Amino acid sequence: MKIERARSGCLPHVIADCWNTEVTIGSGDVGITDSPRHWLNDGLVELFFFVIGLEIKREVLVGELRRPRQTALPIAARSG
Repeated sequence: MKIERARSGCLPHVIADCWNTEVTIGSGDVGITDSPRHWLNDGLVELFFFVIGLEIKREVLVGELRRPRQTALPIAARSG
């Protein structure tokens, strides 16, 4: 029981230390330093916007927005 409690008590600190460790990508004086949490968040945001871009491209090429008349409302809504 004490061993199990000690293991579970130390694991969150190890995980937090890993997430907060600074990682540098680059060489010499040139590089970017951030935590793994920051790298993961940036990567997921990039993936999200890439997928959104692909969806918009598909709609414009073969979907509902391929006719200029149907694109008027979404463009007006985007413009505010």
